[in-house]
Amino acid sequence: MLDKKINLFLNSKQYKKFKLLAVPFSCIFIHLFVLIFAAVYHVEPLAIFNVASIFTYIVTFFMIEKHPKTVFYISFYEIVLHSFATIILIGNDFGFSMYFIVICPIAYNLLYSFKVKHPVVKACIMTFISFIFYVLCYVISEATNPVFQSKDLEYITPAIYILNIFFVFVVISISSLLFIYENEKIYNKLIKQNNVLDNLASKDTLTNLYNRRTMTSHIRELYKQYENGEKIFSIILCDIDDFKNCNDTHGHDMGDRVLVEVSKCLSQQIRDNDFLCRWGGEEFLIIVNNMDLETSRKIAERIRLSVSNLNIELDSVSIKVTLTLGVSSVSETSDYNDLFKLADQRLYIGKKQGKNKVV
Repeated sequence: MLDKKINLFLNSKQYKKFKLLAVPFSCIFIHLFVLIFAAVYHVEPLAIFNVASIFTYIVTFFMIEKHPKTVFYISFYEIVLHSFATIILIGNDFGFSMYFIVICPIAYNLLYSFKVKHPVVKACIMTFISFIFYVLCYVISEATNPVFQSKDLEYITPAIYILNIFFVFVVISISSLLFIYENEKIYNKLIKQNNVLDNLASKDTLTNLYNRRTMTSHIRELYKQYENGEKIFSIILCDIDDFKNCNDTHGHDMGDRVLVEVSKCLSQQIRDNDFLCRWGGEEFLIIVNNMDLETSRKIAERIRLSVSNLNIELDSVSIKVTLTLGVSSVSETSDYNDLFKLADQRLYIGKKQGKNKVV
């Protein structure tokens, strides 16, 4: 239930807006915390810096929908400069250097989401900039003392460090969760698209039956099983009688209606473990599993009668159609291709004998 709600959120417009606002909103929250800290402990330059930072992020709220990439770049450099200034002013023991690290995975995530040109290259450059500032802050803090020093600051150092760790872990956790769910969303979308493509590749668009390519592949597999002594099967090749005349007399819309109605009737007459396809044009092919020739002919006769009883209507025009069916069994042939030839020959004989027959 929770995953379903999250997926609905990820597919909504609110999520896109949330993602755009997440960085500046988080930065404002952290800067308010640092502003209060700087004001309480009289680190005036840091307080002024945070006021300016908060004002910058407020301005970005008005830019974010039209210029999201610009807002991110502003946020990135502000975070880097703010962390650098904070470390110079009060030292490297408060944990502000961790923001050099946390901004890196966010850069990869957001730049990819914004579909900028060369997102990986740009994210690598930004990561390298963060690394340079991280090392620079470490070297400076080791070589010199911070501008502001006091016992009060030393006393509060562990608490600020823990709070910074908490902020960093929250940001990383949220970013990682969103990354996971976004990937899941993309994966699910890809699966659905592949299913649609598979369906288009394997099904006839008009009748929604298997197409010839799919059925041929399936019959080849069944023939291998037969050669291994696993099962027998028969095929029934069905052809709608005088279909061209139907198209010429009543139009192609009626012809399509005939194909759809006949396919529905055939589907209703076969078992769940049998297979039906549109073989081509007005021809249909049925695989009857685990049935010998005589039983398959009885099934074909039942199909012939069912189709002959159909009343097919379109625009107040009602017509009747019939089928001629040729049946062959795998036990009659020694070669895969002979199975189709035999069914086709018998279908041809049925046509010569007056149509509407099972041979």
